[in-house]
Amino acid sequence: METWASGQQLEIDTQWEKLTKLGDLMGSFWPEYDSLTPNPIEINCVSGGFQKIFMLPRTVLRGIKESVLAQMFSDEMLPELQVDAEGRFLLDFNPECFAIVIDYLQNRRLKPNCPIPHIPREQQQNMEILAERLCLTPFLKKNEITPVHGTSLQVLHGQLTATHPGWQVISSRYPLTLTKVTYFETTVKCNPDPKGGLAIGICNRMPDGTEVHSIGLIGSVLYVSGNGLRGDMIEYDDIDNVKKELLTDGCVFGVSHDALTHDVTWWLNGQSLGTVRLREDRIGLMRTLFPVFGMYIPGQKMQVDFSLPGPPGHSILPAITG
Repeated sequence: METWASGQQLEIDTQWEKLTKLGDLMGSFWPEYDSLTPNPIEINCVSGGFQKIFMLPRTVLRGIKESVLAQMFSDEMLPELQVDAEGRFLLDFNPECFAIVIDYLQNRRLKPNCPIPHIPREQQQNMEILAERLCLTPFLKKNEITPVHGTSLQVLHGQLTATHPGWQVISSRYPLTLTKVTYFETTVKCNPDPKGGLAIGICNRMPDGTEVHSIGLIGSVLYVSGNGLRGDMIEYDDIDNVKKELLTDGCVFGVSHDALTHDVTWWLNGQSLGTVRLREDRIGLMRTLFPVFGMYIPGQKMQVDFSLPGPPGHSILPAITG
């Protein structure tokens, strides 16, 4: 009898566990009761002459807990939101991009690891701006060295190693954001001859084909160890605005780009080497900017980091609002 009772109790516990999991799953389909807005809320999203009306549960909007959007529709902030003449919450966001966010948040309720919806090419920058503004982390991509390239460089956890003589040029996987000042840096681990065989900068595309074997890239500006700047995206007279330094073992070299002013600042060990501005007649060619890295001498090593907010002791990342 004791054995039978033990077996029955185990079966009951198993069924209760299944019911609990089912309850959690069903709870994700329907929002909990909302005393402030028990019915679906209406949002009037208007920007640049375009308008879109949304009707959805408030809990959908709070699906990304750490986001500004979740804070906006919290119990504390909800009474502060502006409404239109018909009582709908009024938001000044790009309507097409906001629709993509809503689509994702609704899918996320059914499948937490759902993919980001397709973003039209013409809305990529607007989507970046909205994602940055609302801290929508699933839409913010973490950059890295591209895993697909045509070079002989070894890439492992952000470290680049040159294995053959001759220029090998590689880029990041994603372009820099165009919504704020961005910064990336490299730590030179080994540079046997720093007089010219190392280059770091930005290019308006990912080098491909024979381009990966030259630093004479059209649509780029690069800092070459011991030689300073070169490239067609800055005025020739501006080249001397940046000091020429050797990139020796252990040094830390950084690049920052201001999306508002189109200024590029070059940093060595936390100190500015100078700033140049991208040519106004070429700005249209710089709608995407990829960090690029060139290595010439076998045995060269550098560690790349895209996650830092700026050089030590410098605050260079003001957000672009609007």
